[in-house]
Amino acid sequence: MPLMLLSPPCALALIAPLGLTQSYGLACFFWTLALIMATAVASRLLMDVYFGDVRLCEISDTVFYRSLFAFTFFPVLLCLRFAQTVPFALLGLAGFVYFERRKPFVAGALLSLTLIKPHLVLLVWAVLILHCLQRRRWSIVFGALGAVLLLTGISLWFDHHILRDYLDLTGGPYLQAYAAGIAALIRKPFGGIGTLWIQLIPTFCGLAWLAVYWRKHRNQWSWNERLPMVLTVSVLTCAYGWAFDETLLALPVIYLAGHWARRTGSIPSKLVVTYSVLNLALMLTWPIPTIGLLPAPILLIVMMTRKKQNSSPTSFSVAATSS
Repeated sequence: MPLMLLSPPCALALIAPLGLTQSYGLACFFWTLALIMATAVASRLLMDVYFGDVRLCEISDTVFYRSLFAFTFFPVLLCLRFAQTVPFALLGLAGFVYFERRKPFVAGALLSLTLIKPHLVLLVWAVLILHCLQRRRWSIVFGALGAVLLLTGISLWFDHHILRDYLDLTGGPYLQAYAAGIAALIRKPFGGIGTLWIQLIPTFCGLAWLAVYWRKHRNQWSWNERLPMVLTVSVLTCAYGWAFDETLLALPVIYLAGHWARRTGSIPSKLVVTYSVLNLALMLTWPIPTIGLLPAPILLIVMMTRKKQNSSPTSFSVAATSS
């Protein structure tokens, strides 16, 4: 069964211009370059947010090293290998967490890039709506809506029938027959057609968790502090997913590394060993999607749950501003 691109029509605005090169070689070169640049910029922004002024030799002491940190995570390299669109979603999350306090409209516009893979960030968008309803701040939503409309308009310029064609694809038999991600462990023994509802079970579990998490932290909500956990659970409970989709988990990886760097002035050797073992586990399990998706989010959730909250949420915001 072919692996179809199920991204919403707005994603075509990023992909279709490659056809203007009329050369597969040039298109491949420009696409790979764009993915590398998106990852590098995302890494730099996240390092500025979570490492702040902490300068560690060959890790965070120069802009160049800060731009390379995300490439140490195996799913990022896997994503580049298969030329996937997830680095743009990572860039959207990094831009959102970097600009959220200073330029909310820009933060929302960048966050719209995550709609390339909306099922991976469903919990992020759900909590964003809850947060905006509570604070009565809609600049982020307006920024995201404006960017989506612009990208969709560009896509319509390339293909006037793209909206209808997309609805035909998503409403057709493909999703009924296609099982992927963690839910496939349950769905495959029951066959393909007629078991689509099983694919949504993890998502409903994620929404139930989010209701409890939001209720607990809504009055002291900080995106810099809470986004890593929400994103990780969102990836773990997504309806569909592959190992390269875990590129988004570079955000909580940098968050945890930054936490220990700010606390101790270095990255503990135990953390380095744990990270290396995690990368090794991902290398061994990624060909099996139903298993390869489990090690990273589960380990990161455990580490974020157990880490001592010795830094206030606002300290990250101050660090990001000073950078």
